[in-house]
Amino acid sequence: MGRILFVGSINEKNLYKGSGGQLKMSLQIVEFFKNENLDYYVLDTTMRDNKNRLFIERLFEGLRRLFVFTKLNILQKWDFILIFSSGGLSFYEKGFMAIVS
Repeated sequence: MGRILFVGSINEKNLYKGSGGQLKMSLQIVEFFKNENLDYYVLDTTMRDNKNRLFIERLFEGLRRLFVFTKLNILQKWDFILIFSSGGLSFYEKGFMAIVS
């Protein structure tokens, strides 16, 4: 099938702490990748917590993920890139990832 880069939340310990459907769906997709023995890499975008954090903290976490994503795109060839996003800053971050890819 090809190499897959999956960008999404996969931290299972947050599954029952108020996380939404995207985390559950991301975990199911990763389980599918495993069951089908697909060649994939996951860039985990799970937030550390749902508490109100300073904008600068969130900004630096997002910039770190953008750096890792860009590095992965430069150093490796992907056949498919699947990016999960939500609203707010996540939309802009993942939208930039989609443009870069």
